[in-house]
Amino acid sequence: DRDALERLAVAQGTWTTTGSFAQGRYLGTLTKLSDGRVLLAGGRSAHTIIGSEQADLYDPATQSWTAAAPMNLGRNLHAAARLLDGRVLVAGGDAQGAGTDTVEIYDPALNGWTQAAPMGTVRAGLRLAVLGDGRVLAAGGYDGSGYLSSAEIYDPAMNAWSPTASMGNGHHAPAMVTLRNGKVLVVGGWGDNATADVYDPATGAWTSAGSMNVPRYLPQAVLLPDGKVLVTSGSGGSAPAQSADVYDPATNTWTATGVMGVARYINAMVLVSGTPLVIGGESSSTDHDSTEYYDATTNSWLPGPSLTATRTWPLAAALDDGTILVAGGVRGIGGAILNSAELLGMPAAQIAATGVAVADSTTLTGTLDLTSAATGYWDAVVRSQARIARLDAGFRVLTPAATSFVAVSTDAAGTLVSSLPNETITPVSTASVAAAYGVAVDSQGLVLALPFLYELSPSPVVFD
Repeated sequence: DRDALERLAVAQGTWTTTGSFAQGRYLGTLTKLSDGRVLLAGGRSAHTIIGSEQADLYDPATQSWTAAAPMNLGRNLHAAARLLDGRVLVAGGDAQGAGTDTVEIYDPALNGWTQAAPMGTVRAGLRLAVLGDGRVLAAGGYDGSGYLSSAEIYDPAMNAWSPTASMGNGHHAPAMVTLRNGKVLVVGGWGDNATADVYDPATGAWTSAGSMNVPRYLPQAVLLPDGKVLVTSGSGGSAPAQSADVYDPATNTWTATGVMGVARYINAMVLVSGTPLVIGGESSSTDHDSTEYYDATTNSWLPGPSLTATRTWPLAAALDDGTILVAGGVRGIGGAILNSAELLGMPAAQIAATGVAVADSTTLTGTLDLTSAATGYWDAVVRSQARIARLDAGFRVLTPAATSFVAVSTDAAGTLVSSLPNETITPVSTASVAAAYGVAVDSQGLVLALPFLYELSPSPVVFD
């Protein structure tokens, strides 16, 4: 099934180094830009609380780093968010030994920073979320005297901040996740915090989301494909956490889930096309090069591929091609600050996108022949965008004999059918296929987006 293939791809992936940037840093931010490049901004370049103004750009096309224009103010423990227009907002943090309320915006088109209106409150360890209407929520943090429950909203059109309701609890360095319904979950934080709060942009109000089963500061959280939120790692009490919790927005409840193989905090976590992967970190004065991925079907954790180097405080981002970029961090406890980066590549052959023109309501016929390609996991997608295409029963995908895949096609009547290798093709309902594969179909069986062969291919075959 699709989830099983995702997990298999993660397990068989390989980390490789991918260049380096001029100044090693940690406690910065890593933000994917609209054009696919990645912005690394700020952080600590030494084991002090002084932040760096350095910024760097990673280009996946060349797998190389170049210096970007520096920020106006060096900072760490700040937050960053990509605005709807593609610019990147950077706010707060620790600057030159003290917290700051300053804000600046990076424009990738101009490779330049401009100062924006300051927040109403000094915030280090804050979190940012871009709301559905393009405004930005800033919540929590530390102002030098206490953990903040306050929040405020930035309007890019007006370049202005305005206060909004306060959370029920103070959250310094929590996790923040935007839910499917557009609400925003804030959970955990410094001070053995297990509490959670949810913000509703429609009302400007916060409501309690209960408490995790254990407190966590510096937790990691991701939105799962089913709309629930997985929260893991962090530190509660005197030790890094090995446990994980799942939040269900539908019931506003928390459930303990599988225990990781290694207790860890100051690590990273990222979704690999729906599969959560925890990366590096530290526990009991030991730093890790290990990774683990979460199997939601069994609520268990399994070992993933090891990094090329141990990393605490790593930064991670999912790239447009499905690979995972990890940058910076620290080696050892108080050791070398890293300027290196690495990529998690999936075991898939790389082939150029094949363009097959699809006009409105056209039936797609013919054969996609992959038999000459290396064995791997493939992603061939019919994407109609503004068009609608029907798949003819004669359309076939030929793959290497050893390829493991999920194939989806239609019969002569346009009914969706699915098959696994060496199994009989069985008609299935459009609703069940949509639920299983995330496809979109209308009542006539017209295909809007249909995976033939599912996998995390760095260069998927796309019919567009």
